[in-house]
Amino acid sequence: MFELNSYDADSFETGVWSAVQGDSELKVARAGNAEYLRELEKLEKSFRKEHGEKLEPQQRHSLNCQAIARGLLKDWRNVTENGKVIEYTPEVGAKYLKRNPKLLSFVLDRANDLERWEREDLEKQAGKPAVSSSGKASSKE
Repeated sequence: MFELNSYDADSFETGVWSAVQGDSELKVARAGNAEYLRELEKLEKSFRKEHGEKLEPQQRHSLNCQAIARGLLKDWRNVTENGKVIEYTPEVGAKYLKRNPKLLSFVLDRANDLERWEREDLEKQAGKPAVSSSGKASSKE
């Protein structure tokens, strides 16, 4: 049966922790969440106001990384550079997303992975009797 309420929508914007390497973790929100879309729109509007309509590929990449750092990549734990722990801020995140394609790819992969947001109680729901849209138990033929 297809469960319409199978996702934890509250975590779409707040994010979910994912192990990335060793004991390092990234907190990544769902792709297309409202905060990410607002950030991307705001950044593009600001850029166009200052520089005009044409976005070069590098400029688009920079804006995307900034929006991702504000709307998708929410935090990280135990992330280092040259052995020094780097604290997360959106500005720092954007800097490293621009420079590290592996980091960018990991964040985008996790942001687009719907299974990460499936409700944990789905297994419990699987044991319930089938219910029709009228609220009555449906018969399986």
